[in-house]
Amino acid sequence: MRRAEDATAEHRLSLVLASLRHLPQAGQQQRDRQWTRTWTGSLHGSKVVLLGAGGVGSEIRSRLLPFKPAELTSFARTERVHEQGYPIYSLDRLGAVLPTADVVIVALPHTPETEQLVDPEFLSAMKDGALLVNVGRGPIVDTEALFSELQAGRLHAALDITDPEPLPVNHALWSAPNCIITPHMARNTGQFISLVSELAVNQVIAFAHGKELASQIMN
Repeated sequence: MRRAEDATAEHRLSLVLASLRHLPQAGQQQRDRQWTRTWTGSLHGSKVVLLGAGGVGSEIRSRLLPFKPAELTSFARTERVHEQGYPIYSLDRLGAVLPTADVVIVALPHTPETEQLVDPEFLSAMKDGALLVNVGRGPIVDTEALFSELQAGRLHAALDITDPEPLPVNHALWSAPNCIITPHMARNTGQFISLVSELAVNQVIAFAHGKELASQIMN
């Protein structure tokens, strides 16, 4: 549903910006009443790898482009050219660009092929200080391997989903350094509820008048 994709992509961009611009640290400084100016990362000039080229992945890409990343490379399970003209590379070609990426965004579905895709080898290939954003599904990322990298201070992460989910209150990931966690809330906006309600009403009206329905699921 396009309306869900819009809300989800917006939240993903928020996670990227919050992490790169160190907003959690700024919030803590505010609570501590500390005026400490710091230097941060930026999407402008960064090399971004986007894993996923479906509805959500496409919406994320469109929101990243105005921030002028130096490179924005999309990967998916099937190599092809997007309808907007940019190339989408197969996941087996990821190794060529992963070591140079500043930001890696995971927006893939959970399938047998993507299960634990982000494993210790994947994470170790990422360069020091890189940001991993998981907005796909929790089991795509090896949680223990990610925690080890965060605990070592080598990588940053921003997660709207986790494995396990909900994340247990005593889970070590809660206190991992350089990690932002939101509770699978990307779609949770008032605008989303309004748009979904509008869609439901329009679907009922269309059905009553014998018209074609939007967003049909075919067997």
